[in-house]
Amino acid sequence: MIEKQKNISAIIVTHNSEGLIDKCVDALQKQSYPLDRIIIIDSGSTNSEYLDDYESKPGIIIKRCENIGYSRANNEGYQLIPDETEFILFLNPDTFLGGDNVATALRKFAESKQTGVITGTLLAYEIATDSPGDTYDSTGIFRAWYGRWYDRDQGKSQTEVQYYRDERIHAACGAMMFIRCAAVEQYRPEIFHADFFLYKEDIELSLRLSKTGWNIIFSPEISAYHCRGWDGRKKMSRYLKLQAARNEVLLYQIHPSPYIIWALLKYLLVRYLRV
Repeated sequence: MIEKQKNISAIIVTHNSEGLIDKCVDALQKQSYPLDRIIIIDSGSTNSEYLDDYESKPGIIIKRCENIGYSRANNEGYQLIPDETEFILFLNPDTFLGGDNVATALRKFAESKQTGVITGTLLAYEIATDSPGDTYDSTGIFRAWYGRWYDRDQGKSQTEVQYYRDERIHAACGAMMFIRCAAVEQYRPEIFHADFFLYKEDIELSLRLSKTGWNIIFSPEISAYHCRGWDGRKKMSRYLKLQAARNEVLLYQIHPSPYIIWALLKYLLVRYLRV
């Protein structure tokens, strides 16, 4: 166990996550650098009894809400961290951290005071077989020349691409975001923009922080498995596709850009042609 010097907590938002949360929490509890607390915010699970066992476990806080969405639920979690907390890990319940990632992230923060957010390599995980996949899920979020946001290297073989050094990126994937509290404290209580019920909230926060001088860093020394379980675009309901398209328009309204033309076209295609 590494000697504790910094205060860091994790926030996980659940929604019908009973098949995932135990594995997620177990990975956090096995970190070489111990977390001060794990905060689980349940956003409207049909039946949240799967969280009952955590109520009596030390270092874990449970709060149940109606289905208020990912951004608002994470904001609720942020209100539960004590003032002395220096770093926060926002983590999806379908994301499983390796054993030294918290310690590595804290070392990276110490190396540069301008680093506001750190993410790492997200590797695919097959929840149906409970086994790692052989492809990347994300190595950071980037923007195409015409305005579309995408997860770099998603679907590529892990032998096809390798990274060896840290780099600044456009945005961090919200499935695993280590954040310096000093970078977001000015936005309390609304760390994530509350209008983003689901999707693109991680990009909006990354853009906001970049504009105020904070660096968004991808480090290949940090990695986690991500189920993206939520089954991928081909299995997304029309409601969720519309939510994602709507939020891309909202993103460019908050951060004005000619790229809003792409976002509007995408929204119209999803809404009227059901693409």
